[in-house]
Amino acid sequence: MSAVETRSSGPDPAGDGGGEGVEALPPRSLGTLAAGLPRLILALAASLGVVSIAVLAFGGDPINVGKTIIDTSLGSEFGIGQVITIGGILTLTGLAAALPFRAGFWNVGGEGQLFAGAIGATLIALSVGHSLGPVFGVIAVLLAAIIAGAIWGGIAGGLKAAFNINEVIVSLMLVFIAIAAADYVIRAGWPQGVSPQTIPYPDNVLLPTIWDAGLVTIGPIIAVLVAVSLWFLMSYTPLGFKIRAVGLNPRTARLNGISGRRIAVQTFVIGGAAAGLGGGIAVLGQGALVSNFSPQYGFLGIAVALLARLNPIWIIPAAFTFSVLRVGSNGLFVAEGLDPAVGDLLVATFIIALLLFGLVRLPTAKAGL
Repeated sequence: MSAVETRSSGPDPAGDGGGEGVEALPPRSLGTLAAGLPRLILALAASLGVVSIAVLAFGGDPINVGKTIIDTSLGSEFGIGQVITIGGILTLTGLAAALPFRAGFWNVGGEGQLFAGAIGATLIALSVGHSLGPVFGVIAVLLAAIIAGAIWGGIAGGLKAAFNINEVIVSLMLVFIAIAAADYVIRAGWPQGVSPQTIPYPDNVLLPTIWDAGLVTIGPIIAVLVAVSLWFLMSYTPLGFKIRAVGLNPRTARLNGISGRRIAVQTFVIGGAAAGLGGGIAVLGQGALVSNFSPQYGFLGIAVALLARLNPIWIIPAAFTFSVLRVGSNGLFVAEGLDPAVGDLLVATFIIALLLFGLVRLPTAKAGL
């Protein structure tokens, strides 16, 4: 199966599938992407304008705010390390949103799948981690995170497939359940006692550090490899072809023997596995499961996926772009006396501007399967 986009060749008046099929289209070229560059610049300028007005309203200086964001995120080895680390996590939560979105299903529960992965990693790390070797220990803990995230995502996809229950509601409600479950593991499992977190993980299950000055582990490398693997899956495998076909025209896909129900489960499982891996990487980098360890990485992953136009490869730079904003906004309170949420405001207005300028197209909601 070649790397192609798909579209319906037209409706079938008889309704029996005759004369209807899946037509191959060439993949989006660099020229097409370059054509949207002026609109991208306009969207960014509009976003900066809105944020500047908000900053002025709160008594801040927009130029100093921008300088602070850059200095905090890219002006030191620690800041750059944080950008790399958080960029890796956002890459995985972006992938968690992108695959179901590409099939026309809404996975807004990446945050819950992230927490599920963190719980899975914690259970293995603190129950049997001390008895595992350094290499096998890391692998076992990450596999536990992947499986836990896949199961959590699979619940939403499975209920969608079996009963056509709205996946937005299910995946969102599962976020709150996962967060509550993580707090329960902290309180009733291995509480540290001093702060709301578990006792430290054994050293043999922690991710190896590849840059000491920036406190960067192998997590971001794993995230990039996952993104490349899922790009290959979407571009060059039969499953990727089926996902794109269902997303573009579920009726045509069904008439060609492609099960939308199966794709719903598969995309949520794969997306959940990616987010779960992100949760495992996040807590292994911290050395313990900390209450509310994620400042909404799962929800920010949705913005990452939309900015990348659901392309797994473009998710990588999109994730690191948002990571700069996330890390840089942490210095706003000290430098300008502003709430770090200004960074979130910039992200939100940027996504809205992308929608207004037609650079982001949301997946079409499906009435049924």
